[in-house]
Amino acid sequence: MINGKYSPNEIVWGIPEYEKGLANMSDEQISSAASDAIYLAARNSTHNKYDAQASACYRECERRGNMNLYQSGYKEAARTHGFT
Repeated sequence: MINGKYSPNEIVWGIPEYEKGLANMSDEQISSAASDAIYLAARNSTHNKYDAQASACYRECERRGNMNLYQSGYKEAARTHGFT
């Protein structure tokens, strides 16, 4: 998302709908979704839907005023998949 607008790829990847789903998740679910998206984005060398999902999780954590949720997801992805 740039300047509040979705890119064509983000629309194709379903990011607007993904963000709506994030808004309805609990804090624990957001952290888990961030962990999954961060891990999957890291496995790919090109920008992809998982990068966009990780960014959507980041924006949702910002909206909630709780960046610890995103940081927790990042740490979980790193710990679980041996990136520490």
